Amino acid sequence: MSNATTIVDNVKRNEESFGTVTCVLLLRIGFLLVQMGSIPIENVYVIVFHNVVEIAVAILSYGFAGYQLSFGDRTFYGFVSYGGGLVGTDNLNDAPVGFAACLIATAITSSAVIARMHAASMLVTASLTSALFLPVLMHWIWDERGWMTKRTLLGKKVSVQDRGGNLVVHVPSAAAAFVAALVFGKRVLRARDLSDLSLAREYASGSASGYFLILIEYVGFPSRHDVVAVNSLMAIVVGILSTACFQLTLSRNLHRHWPIVKCLQGGVAGVVAVSAGVNIYTPTISCCVAAAGALAFFLARSLVFKSVEDCCGVFSIYLAGGAAGALLPGVSATGADALWQLICLLTVLLATVIVYVVAFSLLSLVGTFKNKFETVNHGRASFLRKAWTRGRRPDYLNAAGRVSPEFDRSRLGGSFVLRSL
Repeated sequence: MSNATTIVDNVKRNEESFGTVTCVLLLRIGFLLVQMGSIPIENVYVIVFHNVVEIAVAILSYGFAGYQLSFGDRTFYGFVSYGGGLVGTDNLNDAPVGFAACLIATAITSSAVIARMHAASMLVTASLTSALFLPVLMHWIWDERGWMTKRTLLGKKVSVQDRGGNLVVHVPSAAAAFVAALVFGKRVLRARDLSDLSLAREYASGSASGYFLILIEYVGFPSRHDVVAVNSLMAIVVGILSTACFQLTLSRNLHRHWPIVKCLQGGVAGVVAVSAGVNIYTPTISCCVAAAGALAFFLARSLVFKSVEDCCGVFSIYLAGGAAGALLPGVSATGADALWQLICLLTVLLATVIVYVVAFSLLSLVGTFKNKFETVNHGRASFLRKAWTRGRRPDYLNAAGRVSPEFDRSRLGGSFVLRSL
């Protein structure tokens, strides 16, 4: 009887691992389609190449270094584990989840920087995330020996809630991308240099298909229990409908590319918001949390990050929506639990900022942070910024910041698409 039970457990575990790997690969395909359809870039095949190589680097980095830092045999006071790496061990139950987390996190970060970062820096960032930073966060939050899982605060035992990876995956990866965006600065793109597939109006079907694949992953990835799948599905629907209602308050015309994309992004924001407590919420609470996440996404997209180049909605979905969702599991609990969720969120954000500011600053000093297209586009932005002094507009720019028809465009090289960042 015991042998039969063991066999059944192994079969279920294998099915779960296969489902996890399948869902996360679908998600990476979805992110690839979204990037190709949303990000303006001179050569769209740069996106394809970087995604393929990044997936390989993330898997190798976590397999050979990250696994033992996240789920090793021994722990160093709950801060990092060691011993019992992926190679040479029979206990690989947590490995698929670790691989999935690294592939999702690197996809989120690259969606904001893939058109601007040098290939070498992309590989370094993926390696840093998968081999060191993300595994440490996994040990803090997902390992039962981690220091965030067992603490006493205000005389009460507290434990962080992060079933779906808001604190481990969504918030730190988006925060890292935001740090990179600040280091990049402003740029100006020349319209005639852009690839046709990189313009959203030319690849609307790809963007929509990509978001649908991402949404499928979020329903299938954590679905070891029926309530998790139900809560995720309800959150997606509520996020889409809430975002559509928010947009209707500003415009009646939703039959265009970007309003539709925003609705799909709102669905992702909804399921991201519930992911931290998706296993403890009821369907009703999940709907409320998803609506709050969609609102956080919409406000961040419309107000906070309006002047930041965020074609794939990384900052508004995963940083704003993810941060809001990370706090909500503690709201319905005691004051100590809510305070502990806040402390853990601030700790993760602080660690992310410190690690990636140092990493990106070093890459900038070496001269491998920006790719060649970004260097040219940044130079154009610097030229225009210097000309725009003391509130006086140069004679070759109109009120919208575009080159005036009367100006000799050969001095700047043709028509431009101004990207404010």
